[in-house]
Amino acid sequence: MINPTGFLPQLKRPVSYTRVLLTALCLVGVWWLGGVLDTVAYENDDGPRTMKDGPHRIINGLALKRLLTSDGSDPIFAFYETKKLRQLSGEGVVRPGWVHFDSFYQSGNRQGNYIWWIKEGGYTADEPELYASFRHFYDPKAISGNTCLTDHLESVDWYYQLLSTKLSKKALGQTFYPHVDAREWAISGPEKEGLGRNEYCWERGLEAMRDAFTATDPIEKDRLFVKAWRALGETMHLVADMTSPAHVRNDSHPGLALGAFGFGETNTNEGVLKADPYDSYCSHTLVMRYAGGPVERDLEERISAAKDPAALFDVIATYTQENFFTPDTISGADRLGRPVTNANGQKPYPSPKLDPNYFQEDSGYYMKTVNDLSVRVAHESWLLSTGWGSPMHALRMTYPCVQDQASILIPVAVRACMTLAGWYIPRIKVQLESFDAEKGILKGRVVHQNAGSAYSSPLAFNSANPPQFHLYMDGGLQNWDKIKLEVRSGEITADLSRLNVPEKAKLELVLDVGGMRIRSEAMKLGEESVVAMLHKATAVRFLLRGVFDHNRGGSGENTQDYTINRRDPGVQTWNWNGTSFEISWKKTYTGYGGVWEGATRTVHLSGTVTPDGRSLSSCSLKVHTSFKDGPQEIEAGLSSLAGKILLPEPTRPYFVASYRGSGSAVANCIIRTRTGTLFTEQRLNPSSSPPKAELEFD
Repeated sequence: MINPTGFLPQLKRPVSYTRVLLTALCLVGVWWLGGVLDTVAYENDDGPRTMKDGPHRIINGLALKRLLTSDGSDPIFAFYETKKLRQLSGEGVVRPGWVHFDSFYQSGNRQGNYIWWIKEGGYTADEPELYASFRHFYDPKAISGNTCLTDHLESVDWYYQLLSTKLSKKALGQTFYPHVDAREWAISGPEKEGLGRNEYCWERGLEAMRDAFTATDPIEKDRLFVKAWRALGETMHLVADMTSPAHVRNDSHPGLALGAFGFGETNTNEGVLKADPYDSYCSHTLVMRYAGGPVERDLEERISAAKDPAALFDVIATYTQENFFTPDTISGADRLGRPVTNANGQKPYPSPKLDPNYFQEDSGYYMKTVNDLSVRVAHESWLLSTGWGSPMHALRMTYPCVQDQASILIPVAVRACMTLAGWYIPRIKVQLESFDAEKGILKGRVVHQNAGSAYSSPLAFNSANPPQFHLYMDGGLQNWDKIKLEVRSGEITADLSRLNVPEKAKLELVLDVGGMRIRSEAMKLGEESVVAMLHKATAVRFLLRGVFDHNRGGSGENTQDYTINRRDPGVQTWNWNGTSFEISWKKTYTGYGGVWEGATRTVHLSGTVTPDGRSLSSCSLKVHTSFKDGPQEIEAGLSSLAGKILLPEPTRPYFVASYRGSGSAVANCIIRTRTGTLFTEQRLNPSSSPPKAELEFD
């Protein structure tokens, strides 16, 4: 929860009140809470409380921008339009609040495009703010014995248990101990000790997305898509929280000061539940300033290797925890070698450790190197510098410390959120495949490419009634009333019989899928199809580059590169059957000398392309080589590669279909070699370095 309140009331553990006085104060507190909760400012927003900006909305927005529009290099997202997006209606937060019984807190119907809803999820994840805050901690090392927050919650819990059971349950659930950490709350969202399950967790968002794809009622369809987009935004918020040190180091910091009328603590920046400086100072201005910074190379590789949200939470939380302090969790030794232990009394973390060598005499800062940068991790107070006080309570996190932390952690937050969104946002291709000029019927498909995504199987899209779309013919927008379009189970049928469609017309369809405007590639009527051109191709090249692990230890880069010309006398098979192909080639090497003399190699390629020929669905490579000392077997596979198609033109009378991709989802490869009694195996390691794959026909 980046940038929470620095003004919320904070309770300091009482040590000198009698039980009678405590009970009396609690009764006063019931009345006092009712007044305070309506007037307190909540810093889950920009400074003026406009419900428009705030750190998490900015982080979510920047992550989406990089994913969808950064350089147009993604072959799928390049067809996602970002302007003139349709408004979706669904449940959001109308007015913010502290807890559910706060009379100011209110949820209700709101409107926004799908990007707005994802950004807004960065805000609604913190509402109501106090209730949410206790569910936004995750300690991957479970130093306290729990992965969830435990720091001084008993100080708050006993107080609320003295209030009426009704108020306690209505405000926060059974207890202040929710017994759920941020990772669990984000992914599966169990109820545990709370008021209910998290309806906007990752798993329920995926369920809503699948239901939204098949729904046909326009109101229900939009409601489900809103839930899905908001769930993504709220999950992005929670993984971004893993870049806030206090959220991964068991350091409660709600800025809660339950004191009044001269009793208890009234300063939200003092006491065991004081506000955290990183969360208080890290405004959306700092986010904008540092978001474009670099991510440490080793961390970048670990983020790329993460396969699911749980692994991503672990990677980000561990990195933050091991590199940064919070004011209450500084441990090690100060500049004089005196021991420093956690000010909140919790168990110390193994890393980082305060070191006398970190101290800078001229500034009073302790500085360490993170991501090749000198970072101010703590500051010695003036009082301690004069020889007074305990270092445990006199080491501070000042604004310059926050700035240095933000310069490292904000880029990590954006990168992590971009990864989540990349798994979650459906990768959709709108494909136009045929046009029956006699009947005026246009056919096509809505294809969900789910490889490497959060979806175990492809989503099947149904259009609402009426559908949301735009059809362009030769660049001109056509009259929507003259077109009857329907999508069922991903199959597009459009009746254009009321339009005058020229024989050589160019058709483009923009289809609304959950508020996303997805444009098809242009289909030129009277032109030979890509699949028909593939059938005429005279050469094919298979290329795979990556890092391979060796069964005898070590690893290294390897390239599998095979080119087969259709006219080569070694070609055994060159067949196309619709969208499927099978090609085989064989050669015996003579006059080559060395291990190749007398060797025989067979190469077999098979696979399928999509109906429009513009994507490679799958490809299998099998290579068998018989050497004198033993055989070598190579098996490799490619999947879900996007194609770049060059059709013949007067100035370039040749055809090229190049299918390319990179990453763990697109390739696998094993190389097995037997030389005498020695067996070796090399296996492609996609997590070490993303492999690059290509299959090209020309």
